[in-house]
Amino acid sequence: MNKTSATESLSKSLKEVISAVETVTQKIIMEEEKFKNWKAKNIRRKHNYIPFLFNEDACKEATAKTSGRESQTAEVVKP
Repeated sequence: MNKTSATESLSKSLKEVISAVETVTQKIIMEEEKFKNWKAKNIRRKHNYIPFLFNEDACKEATAKTSGRESQTAEVVKP
């Protein structure tokens, strides 16, 4: 009887350890996925959009001014 109770106790402990290992493994997998997502988001954020936006606005203004001048020049030349 003593051997069977010891065997049962060891078996129960082994099952607990196995379930704990599975739980920790799942947590590790979740953390790795989280870090992959963070890395992808950080790569997207690395681009500095503020100078891009200012440059885009400047180009639009220059295009608008150029288009406006050409139309004004064309009107002046016609009469």
